Formats: sequence, C-alpha cells, structure tokens
Amino acid sequence: MPLQEARRRKCILITKDTDFLDHRKFPFHNLKDTGIVILRTEDKPHSELNFGYMLVCFFDEVCKSGNQNLFGLKIEIRGPKMTLYARIDGKIKHDTVDISERIEDRQLFQD
Repeated sequence: MPLQEARRRKCILITKDTDFLDHRKFPFHNLKDTGIVILRTEDKPHSELNFGYMLVCFFDEVCKSGNQNLFGLKIEIRGPKMTLYARIDGKIKHDTVDISERIEDRQLFQD
C-alpha cells in the first residue's frame, strides 16, 4: 500500500486518490511520520489554468514547507485552492487558502 511505504520512508504521499480524504478509512494517527497531498484535476473548460494554479500551489506552498512540516496533514489541492486537514485537540479541522487571491499573513486552523 502506498501510504505504508510513505510512512516507512518518512516521506509525503502525493496522489490523485480522493479516498485518502476519508478520515475514518485513513485516520490522522497513521500520519505521524508522513503526510498526504491529494491533487485534484478536472476535465472541463479552464482545466489547464486550474492545473497551472495547482502546480504553483504545490511548488510554492507545499514543497517549500519541507516534509517534516507536512507530517500529520492531508492537503487537497484543487485549482487555486488548497485545503489543509489536521486533527487538532481531538477534532478534525480544515482550512482553505486560495492562492489566486492575495494571501494575508494568518494562522491556519484558527476559529
């Protein structure tokens, strides 16, 4: 299984498989030595633009973080939007960043 191999290697799993967003099937406690990035592309008008945004988001926002900072996270990238999922204080939280808009300095996962 790809997730087990990513955990063994202590690296990030990059996939198009949206099943990894099922938090019951793939719980966060299995992500202490890895993280998951789900790349979502769609076949419809402007899909090339969305794919370009996805690559920018991935390289500028995700890769620069380094794998240690991504451990324990699930990150879904869809076009210019990046949604981060994490288990914080026993609750599953998510936060979305839109890179097509100006990103203000802010703490993620703040209520």
